Amino acid sequence: MNYFLPRLNQKGIFMDNQLGGIGTRGPGERKLEYDRRRLRDKIAQLNVELEKIKTRRKTQRIQRKKDTLRPLYSVALVGYTNAGKSTLLNKLSSTGTLTAKHGAEVYADDKLFATLDPSTRRIQLESGKELLVTDTVGFINKLPHQLVASFRSTLEEILEASVLLHVIDASNPDLALHEKVVELTLSELGASEIPLIKVYNKTDLVHANQLACLNDGRNSFFISAKTGGGVDKLLDKIDKVLYTQKKTGFISIEYNQPKLTDYVFSNSKVLSKTYKEKYIRLKIEAEKPVWNNIQKRLKNPGGAG
Repeated sequence: MNYFLPRLNQKGIFMDNQLGGIGTRGPGERKLEYDRRRLRDKIAQLNVELEKIKTRRKTQRIQRKKDTLRPLYSVALVGYTNAGKSTLLNKLSSTGTLTAKHGAEVYADDKLFATLDPSTRRIQLESGKELLVTDTVGFINKLPHQLVASFRSTLEEILEASVLLHVIDASNPDLALHEKVVELTLSELGASEIPLIKVYNKTDLVHANQLACLNDGRNSFFISAKTGGGVDKLLDKIDKVLYTQKKTGFISIEYNQPKLTDYVFSNSKVLSKTYKEKYIRLKIEAEKPVWNNIQKRLKNPGGAG
């Protein structure tokens, strides 16, 4: 509608002035002006709905994190449309190395934009780490800026992710272009700094020699979400990437926060401790979700060195 608004043209005699209101024979509103006003009203209404979606998604993210006492990592599946993200999410939710926590299978089909609404599944790695894996809307080439803004409420799940899985259709002849489009879109969304793993999907449709040309080393994995080939190695890589996301620092916990003290000792490695008059000073090493959770619970987060 934003695209169409400035392109409304006067066409034919039916675009002449309408009669004015009661008691006047003035020119009234032109049909063109009327159409533009209707479009602007509709655009305003859609913007309000987008804000409601944004608020609802934020509430859902917060609630998911509250539903567990264990540290939760989030993994977002990103990629060009029809790359196989939904099929991969279904495979992760059903494979023997993971335990699906809730949710039915995500709709997956061989067509553009089969996914328009993000779906999240909670799964567990063999190491015990729990993940929230989210399937996001696919990207397309030359996506208009207005549409990027509209998709932003859907794509905000990406910005919350600990790791991004860039799912690429290895059988598509335009995969190089698709990779570039996804990288540019992630940059535009402000997600360039999030750790990213390239996942070449649909390898069961590609010759081994072609796959060898795509291999760039450590952060590229070749899988078939349909058959499950290569998924175990991908999960091991995700576990290793998450293991490196640890933070070390000092925190000060007041003595009237015994639950927080128990949480810190149970979920992090305490490197040193010093007892003060009103608080205990700890140097800890913790995984990123645990560290963030501790910072939220501290009465004086600014006091943490």
